[in-house]
Amino acid sequence: MTALEILDLAAPVTIQDHGRMGYRRFGVPAGGAIDHYALAEGQALLGNTHDSAALEMSFQGGQFKASAALHFATSGAEMALAIDRSPVPWRTVQRIEAGQTLTIGPASLGNYGYLHLKGGIEAPVALSSRSTHIPSGIGWQPQVGEHLVAACDGECAMNMLPQAAYFNERVLRVLRGPQTSLFPDTDLQTLASGVFRTGFVRDRMGVRLETDETRFQASAGRTVISDPIMTGDIQVTADGVGTVLLADSQPTGGYPRLATVIGADLPVIAQMPPGAEFTFRLIERDEAIRAWRAYMQDCNSLARAIRPLVRNPHDINDLLSYDLVSGLVRGDESDAD
Repeated sequence: MTALEILDLAAPVTIQDHGRMGYRRFGVPAGGAIDHYALAEGQALLGNTHDSAALEMSFQGGQFKASAALHFATSGAEMALAIDRSPVPWRTVQRIEAGQTLTIGPASLGNYGYLHLKGGIEAPVALSSRSTHIPSGIGWQPQVGEHLVAACDGECAMNMLPQAAYFNERVLRVLRGPQTSLFPDTDLQTLASGVFRTGFVRDRMGVRLETDETRFQASAGRTVISDPIMTGDIQVTADGVGTVLLADSQPTGGYPRLATVIGADLPVIAQMPPGAEFTFRLIERDEAIRAWRAYMQDCNSLARAIRPLVRNPHDINDLLSYDLVSGLVRGDESDAD
């Protein structure tokens, strides 16, 4: 069995793929990776299929031991990464030998990092997805002592991808929604001109917004009945505080939504660290469609951005095992020789 044994977890982890599409009408959240671009990065690096699953880690990772030699890749939020205590770069393909230990530490950039195995991680399929949804108990939530089994393994090029640009983005594009008209014009002005911060109250369901500006007027929240919601909706509770709903958000809700963060910007808000300041920009549907097409094109063209991993000889512990020369010299040869 080609697998990684879980020796330690610094925080709860989940298995994620693209989620459960088409089940919201039955009350099942879509779930799936909170950062789909990061999921696509790992799939491109290892040549995995579009539906392969990965381990999603929030803020920090854990420690894993290889039962056999295997290839893995990392993506998303950049975390401290080491094989047998020797640091290796993030967003690369690496090979770990049997008995070696992989350690993933805290994130230095972003929130959600991903560990991918060649062929994807084997996990039970429930409602057409391997994704873990902790609130409902759907899917497998890995625990210490269990194994992450690779679907396959084989030769794999040692490649890398550049860091994604959206980690530095601080403007979120939003669309009006079906309940925007229930809010006074001053709320839209606050949304469009205010400076917001990502709150420390956050999880895969959503992230609360903090601001020094006037809170939203929440009078509409006392009259709205529950109706379908979408990932990215900005839900406003009765205290006037907004929350951007993320991957594990509920299928229906009774609080009004002021606007919706477009799909192309969901990785931006998901990876913003707690306390990060940002602004919203209200756009129209045509611009949102163009942004989505550009985002999907970026995801689909990741394979073309892959580059060979160039390693520093100083960091290669087994350098002498490589065949670096094809001959020997004495060192005292003269031109006449």
